[in-house]
Amino acid sequence: MKKVLISIAAVVIACCFLVGCDLAFWKKNDNAKKVDPVVLTPDSSAVGKSLLEYMESEKESGRLVFTVSDKMVTSIKGVENENPYYWMLYTDDEEITNSAWGTYEYNGKTYVSTSFGAADLKIVEGKSYLWAYRDINQFLS
Repeated sequence: MKKVLISIAAVVIACCFLVGCDLAFWKKNDNAKKVDPVVLTPDSSAVGKSLLEYMESEKESGRLVFTVSDKMVTSIKGVENENPYYWMLYTDDEEITNSAWGTYEYNGKTYVSTSFGAADLKIVEGKSYLWAYRDINQFLS
């Protein structure tokens, strides 16, 4: 009987250790923020405007909530830039991309980081623009 109790105690201790390790793993990786991207697909009436101008019109109509400081988007839908996480701009318009900030896969489509910020990016008909909340540390080495 004593051997059975010792065996059960060993199993319980081992389980507690494994659960503790598992919890430590999840806690350590809990810093990944899960925020849905925001995809903007302007219609032809927005062609030639800057993306920021388009976003302002969406804001005025109540379809988009965001804040800007010094031409930099600092929050979208109440999610604020918080180091090391920032809203980063991607597009499917190959003419204005720069892969320095990587790509973003969404709904089976690949978006590439833009060469311009929202204030300087001119909307092109049929193109989409995606804001993704990303950890910039993954791009810095």
